[in-house]
Amino acid sequence: MSGLIVCATQRSGSTLLCELLKATGVAGVPNEWFQHFKATGLADQPRQYLAGLDDPFVNSLLPPLDPGTPEASFDFEAVRRAGTTPNGVFAAKIMWSHTDDLWARLGGRSLEDVFGPLRYVQVIRRDKVAQAVSLWTAIQTQVWRDGDTAETAEPVYSAAAIAHLVEWLTLGERAWTAWLAHRDPDVVVYEDFVRDPSPTIEALTGAPAPPAPLKRQANGRSAAWIERYHAEHAEAA
Repeated sequence: MSGLIVCATQRSGSTLLCELLKATGVAGVPNEWFQHFKATGLADQPRQYLAGLDDPFVNSLLPPLDPGTPEASFDFEAVRRAGTTPNGVFAAKIMWSHTDDLWARLGGRSLEDVFGPLRYVQVIRRDKVAQAVSLWTAIQTQVWRDGDTAETAEPVYSAAAIAHLVEWLTLGERAWTAWLAHRDPDVVVYEDFVRDPSPTIEALTGAPAPPAPLKRQANGRSAAWIERYHAEHAEAA
């Protein structure tokens, strides 16, 4: 079995896919091994998702950037070991927003040069407004998955933030689609996958799909925000 690279944008359903792949025990360990930025040594910070949005209200909701410590080196061999299951299969999940630093670390090499033969899986989500609402909520609460307990305050609705994230996520997905055009990726559509993950997991791994390890985080607040956003945009049209 070739290694697996899951290509995604934030809140596209890639965590559910990767947790199920990990649970098979035969499909590598598709964590976000490349999520830390070279400039800071840190993963995404709230303000980085909203970079370029000049909105005082949105900015008032976000903590200042932590300058962190610039990355001095990157250990691909350590990533290979950590991302490989006992059967020798390596896997990773990559967000498009992390690729600039990843390409720089590779220094002209391809992912195949470093990790061997790879199979690519692109995760997409049709409903970009729902995806952006999910991301805007997570940015504010820092609750990224079922079981996280970081939420300290009620998140605040912002049409400007959601619109910015819709565009940002759309551009990221299109960039992946273009990059993968000649790599024959498997495409997983969140809205179809979440209804029944089993066929996708079995097709990718040849192993039975384990029970879903995560609960959906969408709730009444998310639905209300999505409805409000669409209503406001309809009025403005």
